[in-house]
Amino acid sequence: MELKSSRNEEDHSACTRLRKRLPRYFLHRSPTSKKSLLHPKGLLQNASGSFRHWVRTKEQNDEKLIMNLPATNDEAFQFFLYWISGNGVPPWEDYFCDVSGDHKHPAWPRRSREYQLTTIRLWVFTELWEIAELQDEVMRCLLEFLNRNIVHPSAVNEVLSTTGEECVLRKVFVVATISGLLGKAYTADDERRLVAIPAFLRACQKIAEEKEEQSLCRGWRMESWNVKGRDSEGHVATGS
Repeated sequence: MELKSSRNEEDHSACTRLRKRLPRYFLHRSPTSKKSLLHPKGLLQNASGSFRHWVRTKEQNDEKLIMNLPATNDEAFQFFLYWISGNGVPPWEDYFCDVSGDHKHPAWPRRSREYQLTTIRLWVFTELWEIAELQDEVMRCLLEFLNRNIVHPSAVNEVLSTTGEECVLRKVFVVATISGLLGKAYTADDERRLVAIPAFLRACQKIAEEKEEQSLCRGWRMESWNVKGRDSEGHVATGS
């Protein structure tokens, strides 16, 4: 039993190494039905309440534990399996170890794009199945990655097309992209690709409006603080 990838494994050496470290009895992917069989069920049930409900419903109806997973892809699901088997989320550096962390390596842009798309799809998967702990780990890894790398235009398109306006992941990617644009980190071609993405400019506008609202709120709080003043010990004076 193993996970079959539809793409050339030579082009995905990081994912291939990750796959080799997984329990190989964990997943069976049918090449005809595109469905997955997960077991042991105990680990699956412990992942989230949604999975637990799914397993119990299947058992009550005397159905096989076969799950169709339309909301993710092979690489994202491998990350999930790695996490559920007790290994946590792989550090983002592991995904790039074969390019030695060199941003100038010819394979770096493609690898960066793949990593961002995979983590977005993994986030959507955790949102669907309400796996809060994994979602937190995914966000931590993403923030570390985006702190050193720019957002790929394909990732912007993916996150805008698969998440809602109030999704925190959406806001993280949009803010990081705006930061890259202001820092002139993008080429002219990438800038044109970003502007051409449906809903991107609207998402930027929404972030700007929220920032302005937060600034106004902070200003109001500071004004209230100054009006009240402080007592001799530095505490806010409450008045009588």
